[in-house]
Amino acid sequence: MAVASIILFLIAGLSEGFMDWLQFRLNPTHNMWRSMFWNAQYSWRNKWRNGDPMQGEKFWLSSTLFVFMTDGWHMMKFFRNLSVMLAVMTIITCNYGVIDGVFTVILCRMFYGLGFSLSYDWMHKV
Repeated sequence: MAVASIILFLIAGLSEGFMDWLQFRLNPTHNMWRSMFWNAQYSWRNKWRNGDPMQGEKFWLSSTLFVFMTDGWHMMKFFRNLSVMLAVMTIITCNYGVIDGVFTVILCRMFYGLGFSLSYDWMHKV
């Protein structure tokens, strides 16, 4: 079960690296810049009818529970949070001893950092 937790933390790290890249490094020369889903300057409008908050939500709960369906940043945040929650549930149900539990948490943190670095650095080069 430790392997499942490690993989889930890797996915969480990949998601957060991609979130940070979208927020801080996406530049006008990248193809994703033109996307209403990936470009945070525009994607916030996706949750509103006709892109206008005054007209209400685009679809039921599009600005709250289902916001992850409206833009790339929130989708990556959804995957990050889901992965962390599932990994923690996996660790809790494994009945590790103290040393095994600490070792698993350390490995999970290392793979989270690895995932972050891989996606953030890789996207920066694309």
